[in-house]
Amino acid sequence: MELYKLTKLNDSDGDITKRWFAFYSYVNPDTNKFERVRIWIPNKLLTKSSRYKRFDEIKKDIDSRLLQGWNPYVSERPELMTLSKALELYMTVKKNLVGHRMSCNYKCDIKKLTDWLSTKNLQNIPVNQFSTYHARNFMDDISTAKKYKNVTYNNLTRAYKTIFNFFIERELVLINPFGKITKLREEDAKIVAFSEKDWGVMYKNLPTHNPTLWLIANFIYYTAIRPSEIMRLKFEDIDLVRQKIICQGNKSKNHKSQIVEIPDDFQKLLEKTNWDYPKEWYIFSFGLRPGENETGPNLIFKQWKKFAIQYNIKERTIYNLKHNAAGRLIDGGFNARDIQMHFRHSSLDQTEIYINKFKNTSSEKLKHNFPDFNSLKSDN
Repeated sequence: MELYKLTKLNDSDGDITKRWFAFYSYVNPDTNKFERVRIWIPNKLLTKSSRYKRFDEIKKDIDSRLLQGWNPYVSERPELMTLSKALELYMTVKKNLVGHRMSCNYKCDIKKLTDWLSTKNLQNIPVNQFSTYHARNFMDDISTAKKYKNVTYNNLTRAYKTIFNFFIERELVLINPFGKITKLREEDAKIVAFSEKDWGVMYKNLPTHNPTLWLIANFIYYTAIRPSEIMRLKFEDIDLVRQKIICQGNKSKNHKSQIVEIPDDFQKLLEKTNWDYPKEWYIFSFGLRPGENETGPNLIFKQWKKFAIQYNIKERTIYNLKHNAAGRLIDGGFNARDIQMHFRHSSLDQTEIYINKFKNTSSEKLKHNFPDFNSLKSDN
């Protein structure tokens, strides 16, 4: 005898003013009788077609499990696990696999979703009943309230897709409700470099005003290492003998171990820096001083903002020093492949953005050495 009956629909004879629900049955091992389990169709679905579509999603999810031998009395029943609990499970698993900063990002994204669920009185919604309808409403609501740019919207969508892919792996859902959220068109990356005036003010004043921040500015200019990566660097990651910086996989943005070359002029500055600390210490810890504990890049941003305001520097993002470096490398005639490798761009397309920004005309060499039209000779 089969222990289950596949999912069916009670559609209240097509009356959308009444509650609709899907249901399946499974033999209760305690009573040896079929027990019906209801899964409610959201009342917010105001058309028959949307409710039938939601039923199809539920039926596909539940029936697939039943046909594969799933026993709701033995394993976790997805219709009983709330989305809030599932999100807690996600954080419990992930917090031991990622760094502190990434963990904070996960918490922030999850809080946005749980806060929205609370405002919609959906805090107890089963994880497998959170549908594409809910996902779209959630993204519409938070993007409207926060006036997110398209790139931020897309990043959030990507984050929630990742979370629900985790739920799919854990067999809590079969369908990713964020899978059909359309990616918004993003503007080309804005490249803003420091003006020559601001560059001069920084060069003149920052070394004495804040020597540590000056060192960080040189890290960014000469190596294009991101502030978050700088804050994760340890003394053991700097190899002054081979003139290389090792960005470990757990410290870089793309989670791949990479080697960054130290240019000669930066090497001279590093050789003047005190490296007499335990090799496992972070170069920049609390207060941007060497220490045992990792901290975030906000310390860099706050100190830079304070300096920029005091000296009336217009550009308030210190990481944009890498744009100045890219422009000078391009003007210096360095080839795109070298620039790509040094900046750790995943493709030449990223490097082309800089080339189009800083060198959108032909070279001086071409202008002054173009072959003379009158010098052309026939091959005959």
